[in-house]
This record gives sequence, structure tokens and C-alpha cells, in this order.
Amino acid sequence: MKVGIRCMLACLAALCALLGTAALAEDAQPRTLIAYYSHTGNTQEAATELAGLTGGDLARIERAQAYPEDNDAFLELAEQEIKEGAKPEITVTLSDGRELTGLADYDIVYVGYPIWWDDAPAMIASFLDSYDFSGKTVAPFCTSAYSAIDNSLHVFEELCPDANLAQGLTVTDEARLANWAQAVQAGERQGAALGKQVRLTAGDTQVVVTLNGSRAAEDLAQMLPLTLTLIERNGFAKGMTLPEVLSDQEPTTRDYVIGDFGYWAAGPDLAIFYDDIYEKTIVDVIPLGHADSGAQALRNCTGEIRLELVETP
Repeated sequence: MKVGIRCMLACLAALCALLGTAALAEDAQPRTLIAYYSHTGNTQEAATELAGLTGGDLARIERAQAYPEDNDAFLELAEQEIKEGAKPEITVTLSDGRELTGLADYDIVYVGYPIWWDDAPAMIASFLDSYDFSGKTVAPFCTSAYSAIDNSLHVFEELCPDANLAQGLTVTDEARLANWAQAVQAGERQGAALGKQVRLTAGDTQVVVTLNGSRAAEDLAQMLPLTLTLIERNGFAKGMTLPEVLSDQEPTTRDYVIGDFGYWAAGPDLAIFYDDIYEKTIVDVIPLGHADSGAQALRNCTGEIRLELVETP
């Protein structure tokens, strides 16, 4: 009987400790907002999933004056707004119907949107211009069938320079979204590699890649310059085996577009994609950055390739 009582007390003590730890963890959770603009519903779906993962509040961004119903007129106006850097009037409504009046209640703000003309819709500029993001962690995410998020991130750098900008995500699947959200919630920030450029030189061919803010990209930047050997990868990418591994604690993907630059941890190999003949890669790749142009010129390159940081004035 005494042994049974002692066991019960020990179990009770362990349970209390566990509950106490859980309560502390819950209290320590950052206060989170997921603000999003959605035109067709895809971004709303991703935002709702993100709210479930983080326990955050949802806030829908809408254009105060709806776009024209005529599709051609809508496309013309939406593109014009982006090209001109317009900031149309918006409304931002929480899921309980209240207007979002400020960000004082939040530590992390996720901002979601579709990619239009390789950029963020103008309503995102309006949103970023309407609130004080100083000291907040801002985590951009996008939905797109064809384009990555990289070219849209300039609006965050321009309009909320005092925020802590987390690594942006192009949402491709739930697992990748969950991994990314976990990293953001844990306090991951974009590293010093964000925006750095790497020049790839193979013979007379040069391609410039802009790095993202991942830890793997920063690891690579610290290794440069490097001279590596090109490896042909099935008619759609060039591989390069690294002398050392990079961080592999990053979200991975099998989706790619021409110009994407990534890391395959099992190699450890780099890859730059010069053709889109396949729907997906057959291995998981950590995105490191993107080349806006010139990647196709690597198709016929062989031999050595030089990787070096581009000097900034």
C-alpha cells in the first residue's frame, strides 16, 4: 500500500510539474497576428492554416473600393498600382469584426498575399504604411503557382525598416508552412546574408544570385570565394559539391522556378536551375536565393565555376 501511495504521489508531482511547464510555455508564446490580402481564396486558406498553427489572430486586408468587375479593367488597374507604387485605401478587419487599430498587442505579424506581376499587391504597401512595425517581427508569406516571394520583399525593407524581418516563405505545402512557422515563432530572424549577391562565373558566363536570409545562405556567404566543379543534373540544373556542409535547419521544398539557387544537404551540393522541364525536384532542397536572369546560359557550361560575393559600393 505504501509503495502504491508513493507511486501515486510521484505521478501527481510529475503531472503538476508538467502542467506548470506547459503553462509557462503557453505564457511565453509570442502574441501573433496573421494579416492577409486574398483575391481568389488561396492566401486566405494559407492564413487560416497559419492561425491554427500559431494560435494567432486573423486580420483580413481589403481594398476599400473594390476592383472593377471587368477582368481586363481589374488587371490593368492592379498592375498600374504596383508599377506606380500606389497605396490604395484599405480596411483591415479582425475575425471578430473589429477594425485593427494598432499593433501594440502583437509581437509577431505575419503578412500574406498572392504574387502579382512578380510583386506584392498594392494593398500590402498600404498595410505596411498604415501601422508602426518598430521592434515587431514581420514574417511575409505568399501564394503563387509560378513565382517565389523574393522579388516582393523590397516593400517590407522600404516601408518597415525598423522591424525584424523574418525569412519570407512561398507556401507550397502544409509541412513547409508548419516548419517555417515554428522557426518564426521560435524567434528566427533573417540573417546577414539577406540581399547579398553571389556572382557565379563559368568561362565567359556570369550569373548573379541574390541570397535570402536563411542560415544556410549565411553559411555559404562566409565560405566564399569558392571554385567548384559543375555537375550536370538531368538537363534542368547544375550542381556543385561543397567542401563543407551548410545549416540544414531550414524549410525545404521540391518546387522550383528557373533561376532558383538551392542546397541539397545530403550532397552537400548546391544547385542552380536553368530549365523547368520537370514539375518538381526529386529531392528536398533548401532555398538559398534566386537569379533574376541568366541562369539559362549555364545549360552548356562545364568544368569549373567560381562563386564570389559581389562587392557593394
